[in-house]
Amino acid sequence: MVIIESQKMITVSYSNLQIPVTVWFEERNRLRITVQPDKSIVAKAPLDHSLDEVQAKLEKRASWMAQQLEYFDQYHPILPERQYVSGETHYYLGRQYRLKVMAGSENDVKLIGKYFVLTTTQPENLERKQQILQDWYTRHAKVFIQNRSELFVDRLIELGARKPEIKYRRMNKRWGSCTPS
Repeated sequence: MVIIESQKMITVSYSNLQIPVTVWFEERNRLRITVQPDKSIVAKAPLDHSLDEVQAKLEKRASWMAQQLEYFDQYHPILPERQYVSGETHYYLGRQYRLKVMAGSENDVKLIGKYFVLTTTQPENLERKQQILQDWYTRHAKVFIQNRSELFVDRLIELGARKPEIKYRRMNKRWGSCTPS
């Protein structure tokens, strides 16, 4: 069982860089340094290490941390949170579509040409616009997957397999998993 004792912020110097590191002290045997894609650095240290010991070990690994930060610099910046405003780009089936938000008497989304036209009774409500578009994606995903699965489900049954159960989940990342869970 991991027990987190405390958290500290320290700065590691390397060349002309000042690298901020969040240090967590917890029940473990070795120091672990993690550089995240958002370029934050977390060091998890054993409870019996002093902050000075951790600082010394981090100073020895400063060149590696700088190298990791440089590695993450070469990738696209992390996209800001969606605001669901007109002109924003959204994707559907691998293609980009621009969003048009309009006030209206009902909540609906239509795909017209290269645009998602989102009509809502509350055009200023971010959560409502997000929910309307998410509901549209979910409805269309179910129809799309149902149509695609019909191509192989009959064949699976002919081969003696049972009809697979299809579940829909909101994923945090683009790709999901195919584990039996």
